[in-house]
Amino acid sequence: MIESLIDALTALWFGMLGACVGSFLNVVAYRLPLGMSVVWKPSHCPRCQHAIRARDNIPVLGWLLLRGCCRDCQQPIAARYAIVESILGLIFFLLAYTELFRGGANLPGGPMTLLVGAIDNVWYPNWPLLGLTCFHCVLISLLMAWLLIDLDEHRVPPRLVVTGLVFGLLPPVVWPWLHPTLRVQGGVDLIYLLFYLFVSEILGAVLGIGIAALLSNLGQSMRHPKNFVFAMTIVGLFLGWQAVLTTAAGAVAALGILHIFLQGWPKLHASAPMVGLLIATLGQIIFWDQMVKIFP
Repeated sequence: MIESLIDALTALWFGMLGACVGSFLNVVAYRLPLGMSVVWKPSHCPRCQHAIRARDNIPVLGWLLLRGCCRDCQQPIAARYAIVESILGLIFFLLAYTELFRGGANLPGGPMTLLVGAIDNVWYPNWPLLGLTCFHCVLISLLMAWLLIDLDEHRVPPRLVVTGLVFGLLPPVVWPWLHPTLRVQGGVDLIYLLFYLFVSEILGAVLGIGIAALLSNLGQSMRHPKNFVFAMTIVGLFLGWQAVLTTAAGAVAALGILHIFLQGWPKLHASAPMVGLLIATLGQIIFWDQMVKIFP
């Protein structure tokens, strides 16, 4: 009973962390394409320019308490801010339960540890597993930022692409266990790891170009195909070349469903490939071991 309560409270903490990340991504998506700093100036109302008070800047809750309006000018604040924060909070919450608390049972080759629960993996830190979960949270956060920028009809800024490449390339070189498939194959020789990452990057780009071309031929409008290509490349770097194949297949399947349900929302419909990729990537992480068994 106590262990379950600690699990729930710890997962809620991860969810709140995800909501805070979502709040930051809203700022990134708005400011970066305009060439503005993401750290200065502090969050403010884009209409009246008044700084948002700390008590109003609490993710989701602040928007609800203000009833979706600015405290100073009473102009509406887009619901998208609270929605993004809620989605990222839910995703972090799910990853805590499905990956971190289960000892990595979702990973190819089985769990990284037989210890389960928040106490044995968070409060008595299992650093490799914690690092891997954070690695996956960074990937999901990058894809969400990509999606938000695409929704705003912008191209992903080069500095954000570079950020994705750095996070996808450098950490696995230092900590190869961030790629669970290497653990299954055995051996983490540096030359092999670099080749593995290179193949992942190339394959991700090739799949991104191929899917973008296929969707264009099928009449699916894609606002900025390069955004999707870069996103596929990042997925390949973070998850490895085997996973990028099943993720791409999942993205196409998700897109088929989204194509039906998003007909009434033209703006969101044009970004459906990015939405599908985000959903497929999350599914790949959560059900990774099952997918490896089905598609070895």
